[in-house]
Amino acid sequence: DDTPVRPAPDAPSLTEEETLAEDSNDQEILLKALWRLCERAGARLRRLRAVPGRLRIVLGHAGGAAAHGEERLAVPTSADLLLFASARVLLDRARSRRVRVRSLALVCRDFVRGPRQLDLFGPEAFGGTGRAAAVRIGAEETLAEAVDRIRGRFGPGAIGWGRLLGEKEEAP
Repeated sequence: DDTPVRPAPDAPSLTEEETLAEDSNDQEILLKALWRLCERAGARLRRLRAVPGRLRIVLGHAGGAAAHGEERLAVPTSADLLLFASARVLLDRARSRRVRVRSLALVCRDFVRGPRQLDLFGPEAFGGTGRAAAVRIGAEETLAEAVDRIRGRFGPGAIGWGRLLGEKEEAP
């Protein structure tokens, strides 16, 4: 067969990026930026009815170098809180340099296809550091969808997370 061999097309992905106002290594600033990425990605994923099976964090350093961390999610989800928990571990893994961070990107990949049937009380996902902390996935997704509905009806500033308190509201 003399037909050309072509690589498979890249699987679709969803990317959220943020450039910091000032290059920083401050953990609190980086975590707030990461939270905003997870919140925006989660809202887009739920709108698209997509559930990622893999997350990737990309850090852009002040010197132009990039670092990343990537892993498969134990339980694919579009819930902001669960995306943040996984992304935070990846952020810590990617921060191996002392150079200040200029930008962050969250890439959601390997989408799970097909209908999903949630249990009445949600499946259990175990995580945490050294202890088995049960998290009800169904409850986390229900909470995220409720926040989406409130923001859709009353505007993006109608409800927010406490971890972002004290930040100046962005102009639409």
